[in-house]
Amino acid sequence: ALRVEIRQVLALLEQYHYNRDAVRPANYAAVISDYMGALDGQRLFFYASDQAGFERRFGNNLYYNVHDLGNIEAAYDIFGVYEQRIRERIAWIDAELKKNFDLSTPNTYRLDRSKADWPESPAAADELWRRRLQFEIGSEVLNKKTPAQAQEAVGKRYARMLKNVAELEAGDLAELFLSSITQLYDPHSTYMS
Repeated sequence: ALRVEIRQVLALLEQYHYNRDAVRPANYAAVISDYMGALDGQRLFFYASDQAGFERRFGNNLYYNVHDLGNIEAAYDIFGVYEQRIRERIAWIDAELKKNFDLSTPNTYRLDRSKADWPESPAAADELWRRRLQFEIGSEVLNKKTPAQAQEAVGKRYARMLKNVAELEAGDLAELFLSSITQLYDPHSTYMS
């Protein structure tokens, strides 16, 4: 049923969307980074190498797989890596939260990372996350919590995130992926199941 729906949505876009002539099969490679951004909007979990790997693996055949076969396996594979990265990162966060944080060390953290690059490596991601945790704990302390309470609150936040990711269903992923495709046509076109 989903394959038929995918083909119908793409046929409607190609026949009736006002911007239909601007989208070519080669443009579908952009869907990969857009979908990754939809999953990881603050660019914290994926690595730059993940994007390069997905583009090598899916980029050339994405149009054919989605358009002709109604196959969105790429969406599920990319999500699988995202889910794995979140699990790894939250385990890392749990270990980091058991340490003492020196909040007197001056540091910076960019709050809006939506336009930033993904970290180049796990080591770069670790450094990014250390700064993020220091910022989050510092923010909690400024809200009149003790450092121990702050670390507990931050830990609960990430445990909730892990639970939310585990509850995502295939239909949610399909909707995100197909929205990434509709946004090739214009940024205001969205797929809603």
